Amino acid sequence: MTKSDLVITNVDAHTPDGVKQNWWVAAQGGLITSMGPSGSEPDAHTVVNGGGLILSPGLIDVHCHGGGGGGIVPGNSDATLAGIHAALEYHASKGTTRLVISTVSMSPENTLQAAADVHAAMESQAGLIGIHLEGPFLNAEKAGAHDPESLRNPSAAEIEAIIHAAGATGVQITMAPELPGASEAITTLVSQGWRVAVGHTLADATQTTEAFSAGATGITHAFNAMPPISGRNPGPLGAAVAAPQVFLEVIADGHHVDPDAITLLFHTFTNRLMLVSDAISTAGQPDGPALLGNLEIDITNSVARTATGSLAGSTHTVSQGIKNVIESCSISPEQALKAATSAPARYLGEQDRWGSLGTGFVADFVLWNKDFTPARVWRDGQEIISQQS
Repeated sequence: MTKSDLVITNVDAHTPDGVKQNWWVAAQGGLITSMGPSGSEPDAHTVVNGGGLILSPGLIDVHCHGGGGGGIVPGNSDATLAGIHAALEYHASKGTTRLVISTVSMSPENTLQAAADVHAAMESQAGLIGIHLEGPFLNAEKAGAHDPESLRNPSAAEIEAIIHAAGATGVQITMAPELPGASEAITTLVSQGWRVAVGHTLADATQTTEAFSAGATGITHAFNAMPPISGRNPGPLGAAVAAPQVFLEVIADGHHVDPDAITLLFHTFTNRLMLVSDAISTAGQPDGPALLGNLEIDITNSVARTATGSLAGSTHTVSQGIKNVIESCSISPEQALKAATSAPARYLGEQDRWGSLGTGFVADFVLWNKDFTPARVWRDGQEIISQQS
């Protein structure tokens, strides 16, 4: 019998059928080949004793601007390639094995260049899923940390140019659906395989529902840069309650959204809430001044803000978000992990490839320390990080 490449034994495996205690997981050729209770594991070239720790699928981040000092650099292809590599390396060290790299609002020329740069980076950058354009088609009154001068309405010509530049790496775009031309843009983008998320918006529930009807299936960083829920205007989040095809991001860094509001999201949007980092290039770096696109920001106590006080992304990771919601929101580890694995995989249409422990899935794993920090990380069956405590 052919030996497996890898067997991880003695773990509490978080599977679609629940937590399997004292199990093993085997991988061959980058895919999960078998699983079962300890004592029945196959021979393998590499055997790892998980020590009774939790084993989950690798984390998936659909909204990440950077980290480890890197990210997309407007108008600079070489710096962007190096920045994407730095961001992937940093977030992999925190358990994120698959990542969508995000932009901020930029000029038309720099937007197309960023899309082309990410397309070019796909072959060499393991773990890179594609690009998320957070802007430039946002409402200026909800710009947040986006350069107001870069915001504009979507035009058919620019949408077609973006689709062409990004190619198959076009994953997601955030858009304010109340803008002129937005409905047509949503329909076009969705027809080409993009996910469209409502965000940085003043849309009411009716406008948001119309965007969902046009094909939008996401909400960017729920509760942030959008109207709140109220009795007479439920807003984008209220509209999403009645739209089961819609997935919602949340930034659980302890600053963007109150823990009680996050608990509300988990209970309302079970299995379609996604933990995201919204991390910027300074994640994992010291405090101090920095740039987000063309905007000057400042990092104090690991919190990024613009000169006007708006939050400017985050400096945290998805694994920190998991730990936060378990400790501060009374969310179970199983539910928290689903929000960072199977939920984003389903949003991306990759639910048969990533985000679950099961035969035939990609062998992306995180072995968790007891304090819910990543101990060891594998991507495609290859160990990339070991920092077990």
